[in-house]
Amino acid sequence: MLNLLLAALLVPQTPNFIPLQGYRAAAPNGVAAQSLTNITGGWGDNVKFCDIEFGWEWGHEDIAGLVVASMLNPPIYATTSLNHGTACVGIVCAAPNSIGVVGLSPDATIHTATSYTSTGTVDVATAIYAAMSAMGTGDVILLEAQAVGPGGSTPSGVPTEWNSADYNAIVSATSSGFIVIEPAGNGGADLDSSAFGSVFNLAVQDSGAIVVGSSVNSTLARSSASCYGSRVDCNGWGDSIATTAYGDLQHITGTNTRDYTALFGGTSGASAIVAGVVCGIRGAAQAQLSATDAAALTPSAIRTLLRTYGTSMNSGQSIGKRPDLAQILVAAGIQRELRLTGDGYAGNVMTWTLTPSWSAGSGDLWALESSATAINQSWAPPGITGSRLLIDLTTAIVLAGGTFASSPATYTFTVPAGYGGTRLYQQAFFLRANGNVQTSNSTMLYAWP
Repeated sequence: MLNLLLAALLVPQTPNFIPLQGYRAAAPNGVAAQSLTNITGGWGDNVKFCDIEFGWEWGHEDIAGLVVASMLNPPIYATTSLNHGTACVGIVCAAPNSIGVVGLSPDATIHTATSYTSTGTVDVATAIYAAMSAMGTGDVILLEAQAVGPGGSTPSGVPTEWNSADYNAIVSATSSGFIVIEPAGNGGADLDSSAFGSVFNLAVQDSGAIVVGSSVNSTLARSSASCYGSRVDCNGWGDSIATTAYGDLQHITGTNTRDYTALFGGTSGASAIVAGVVCGIRGAAQAQLSATDAAALTPSAIRTLLRTYGTSMNSGQSIGKRPDLAQILVAAGIQRELRLTGDGYAGNVMTWTLTPSWSAGSGDLWALESSATAINQSWAPPGITGSRLLIDLTTAIVLAGGTFASSPATYTFTVPAGYGGTRLYQQAFFLRANGNVQTSNSTMLYAWP
């Protein structure tokens, strides 16, 4: 026992690798992940996420939900590619703590479904149906798979919907309201080539999936291995991705559950980034909008947002835009009058900006309130129409208030030490000069451990 204790004491704590996660940076370099961190629900609240691939390393220190119980179609028959699964799930769901990396949507519920069968064949379609059986409308399915192309001069590694069984399963999922994220594949193929016929021509057929290409990290150039063409909806980093697994960044002898890498990539890594983005959008929508408005963010609507709002690549890259969450959350109607900027480490300054949606003046009043509890309910006391109450007023305190004599209004707050792991939620309330009362969206201040 003493030897075990001494061994444990000699093992160093995992460092904080978040500064290496460049894909989280603001646009144009990254996807503006801080926009998810600072908005209520943006960490994938109440969203189920399923990763479909060969397998995973269970019990990683930075992914509490990646356990055997997450698997929808056990057991794992694969003995290879387990690092790959752990890396992808880490990009989406790694915990927001003081060690390792952080996922784009760490509050999403993790499910896994293996595409590797007992006979050594790959069956993506059956795994899709397994995911559908355990999840619901608006949940996110990541297909970490690619197909062998038509042969000849076309390399292998194209979107898995090239296989008709996979295409049919994807259509079944998206038409039922599931959001399916699909790598464009690492075959470097032009998906508009005549070699593929009309399979990737949206004017002829459309699986409804979000197809993701990859860029050369933060540059505006396509990765040489990424497939490309009009079917590709958006892109993410294709190299230099810091996440869980593999062990080139950290490996502790005797265990794989503390492994980290700074070298993950391909359209696999890019697709996991986009899956994290989509989980965050869905979570924020469900946390802030009415059920009707949240449901309007269908697979097609989210794909349109990703195609429309983001960082454009250099001419001729044909891999769509890199998502910019700062743009997307506004375009989706989730972030409106209230915006929080800053990163909640002790000593950092957080800034709330209140920008009225009307032509405001000195006769228009505002108050910014904060609560430890987020809610989402219709609010219609006298004089209020179409507003939602997003914080618990019974526990709320007023942070600041004033008039719109100058607009926008701002409030700043320095994060104190000793509150690591605390979440606080804010909402603004407006009393307009015409007597109308209005509420804003809500933000989340997370104090990092």
